[in-house]
Formats: sequence, C-alpha cells, structure tokens
Amino acid sequence: FYFFIDFLFCIFLFFFFFVSLSSLFFALIFSIPFAYSVSRFNFPCKFLIINSILLIYLIPILTLLIPLYSFFTFLNLRDSLFGLIIVYPAVTIPVAIYMLQGYFKTIPQELEEAGLIDGLSRTGVILKITLPLSLPAIASVSLFIFMVAWNE
Repeated sequence: FYFFIDFLFCIFLFFFFFVSLSSLFFALIFSIPFAYSVSRFNFPCKFLIINSILLIYLIPILTLLIPLYSFFTFLNLRDSLFGLIIVYPAVTIPVAIYMLQGYFKTIPQELEEAGLIDGLSRTGVILKITLPLSLPAIASVSLFIFMVAWNE
C-alpha cells in the first residue's frame, strides 16, 4: 500500500494501461482491413507486399533507435505518451497483418459470396460475416499487441 501512495504507482499503471490500449486500438484499426484485403483480393505485386511485411518485422528495433530518436526530437515527441502510441503500433502492425491474413484465408469465400447474394455490401459482409468469424484470431492478435506494448 505504501508503494502505491508514495511513488504514485497508480498513475504510472494508468499510463501503461492507456498506452497499451491505445496501441492496441490503432494497430487493429490498420491491420484488420489490410490483412483482409491481402487475403481476399488479387492485385499486382501482392506476393511482394506480403513478403515485404515479413521483412519489415525481421528488422531489429535497435537499428531504428537513432532514426526514431532524431524524428521524435524533430517533432518534439521525445518524452511523451503520444510518441509511444506511435511507435508500438508501428512495431506490431506487420506481425498482426501476417497473423490475421493467415486466418482470413481459412474463412470460406462461399460465406461471403452468400452474404453478397443476400444483398449485403462488401463492408456489410466484412462487418457481419467475416469479423464475427475471425474473433478468435483478433483476440489472439490483440493479446499479442497488448503484451508487446505492456512489456516495453
């Protein structure tokens, strides 16, 4: 109890929680549509984009420290929570895209075609058919993103 009062541990815990949830939100907002489009649509250079996502994840974060430091110094975000909320999704989005696109490929396209025949738009198919079926994958990716942000 002493630790919580004298060292303001509750405030720091709230900041950790806020940064982790914000990072989770932004990472999912960007990775779910990208993973869906990569898994469902055919477009030029699709294979190159998928492999580039994996290659981005293979770059160690330590090699990006100096560019990130100079970039955040330029934007005056060096000692701010907003800077952390920018960095954590940038680190976790590539693996989230890779994990989600693998799961989206397992959902049968016939279910989406049935939704389109029944009168749903493509957005309606995604929101009413694909996302509810992919909730287990979204939950596991969310847990991964939250743990990465929390552990940093």
